[in-house]
Amino acid sequence: MSWREERCYPALVSFVGPTGAGKSSLIKLLIKLGPLGQEDCETPVVGRADDSLSPTSGDVHLYADPRSLATNRPILYADCEGTEGGDRQPKAAQAKLAKAMARGLTKSLGSQGKHRVIDNSRHVTNRTVKWAKGDDTKRREYAVTNLYPRLLYTFADCVVLVLKSQQSIEKIIVQLLDWAKIVSETSSNQPTLPHAIIALNASANQISASRWDVSTSTQLLMDELQPALEQNADLQRYVRIWKGKNLEITSVKMLLSQYYSSFKVVHIPENGRPELIRAQVERLYGEIFRASEESYEMKKKRRMLLTSTDLHSYLQFAFDWFCRFLNTPFDFIQASFTNNQTPSDFQSNITNLAFKLMHANGWTTDTKLMVRPLFEGLSFMA
Repeated sequence: MSWREERCYPALVSFVGPTGAGKSSLIKLLIKLGPLGQEDCETPVVGRADDSLSPTSGDVHLYADPRSLATNRPILYADCEGTEGGDRQPKAAQAKLAKAMARGLTKSLGSQGKHRVIDNSRHVTNRTVKWAKGDDTKRREYAVTNLYPRLLYTFADCVVLVLKSQQSIEKIIVQLLDWAKIVSETSSNQPTLPHAIIALNASANQISASRWDVSTSTQLLMDELQPALEQNADLQRYVRIWKGKNLEITSVKMLLSQYYSSFKVVHIPENGRPELIRAQVERLYGEIFRASEESYEMKKKRRMLLTSTDLHSYLQFAFDWFCRFLNTPFDFIQASFTNNQTPSDFQSNITNLAFKLMHANGWTTDTKLMVRPLFEGLSFMA
């Protein structure tokens, strides 16, 4: 085995969706119901069924997939704080604050009676969010809606959008497009597009048997959404955007493929059929594994694989970046030079030189740059 094969290349799977949709529950099932599920693996704390409107998970937490943990391509599940939860503190954040106050590890934030946890751990870095200046941008919901997608979609190999209802599916598809569009506009040189999975949680046990099949349920949903492509004003907005780029969008599937490498729908049944729940969770895992493998192969082909150490460095760079500039593109190539100041091969050194020359001449990553003239200019310097 070569030194490159021995390195660890984690896959990041982001679970997003409204508060109470069951994101934490699905992650717990994926960890516990797998054939290699381990009792000592950490799992999310699941909220009470009779209090689904109150946020439980706070911020973003990572959980390891026990099946792939011992391999060189482990899958990591990112459990994101739910959207549409308003500005209420999640129960996890409330518990953390109460514990910190009892130990005297809080700092008063003024006359409003609010406190902030002081964490002196060497594993924690406190950052000032410089764009949070107005009352609206200081709200928790604003950060969950605007900051988290930029960080998680930028690095995610797969995005799992968890829902409990199919009634507002048009709105959800638009949300998927909006989030992906934000990332495409605020990231440059992104190595791959993420894969997307819609997990319809707590689906009625009485639905057609064919809908438990992933391919069939995906195609049925695409067929049901097809009329919305001409009727929904938000989808029409995206059709016009791509028409301006000389691409005629003729289906919802074609539209989604501009922002995601693949799109799948998985139904997870409600309580009452434990064997079916296990089978559908296994199907969901199969789609996550497929997406992770395809993303790995694409990154390998483009020479943009990130080791676990690289991923940590890139995430730190991205946190710093998006805390300063919410709407300025995050550049993967610039981040790579920051992460590795001295390239180890000729190709990387030439790319580094071209990048520095581009910035020395005042060009930005938004500039339409002709690659051939740039390297023709470099040839005279050789």
